[in-house]
Amino acid sequence: MGRLLFARALHAHLDDETKRWDIDLVVPVPLHGKRLRKRGFNQVSVLLKAFEVEAGLDVCHRLLRRRRATTPQAGLTRKARLKNMKGAFELRPGREVKGQRILLVDDVFTTGSTLMACATVLKKHGAAEVSALVFARRDRGAA
Repeated sequence: MGRLLFARALHAHLDDETKRWDIDLVVPVPLHGKRLRKRGFNQVSVLLKAFEVEAGLDVCHRLLRRRRATTPQAGLTRKARLKNMKGAFELRPGREVKGQRILLVDDVFTTGSTLMACATVLKKHGAAEVSALVFARRDRGAA
């Protein structure tokens, strides 16, 4: 799955003329520490191994952090998801993103509330550009 995700990113973010990436940092959406300890891994970080190995891109696993545990998004309405994610993320102390082009990565896109919350923090701290890449997108027509 990580290689499929990498191939999609390669197609979207590699400048054909210069053969250089048009992103500076790859950032996985973080889990809250409690959930990470319970699960033992961040599934998005696992997906990003191909980015580090095959492209040598800087994957910043510890750039963002969840300030608080959030309710799992599954089953929540769009409005509830937005409220659940509001203020949930922060830039880790001592980290800098000013002027950086960031590719934010998550496993599933449903309403975009998680990605929007992360992107808001990155832009607030001066990121020049924030793009998003997800492995799967929920079909809004599906149950």
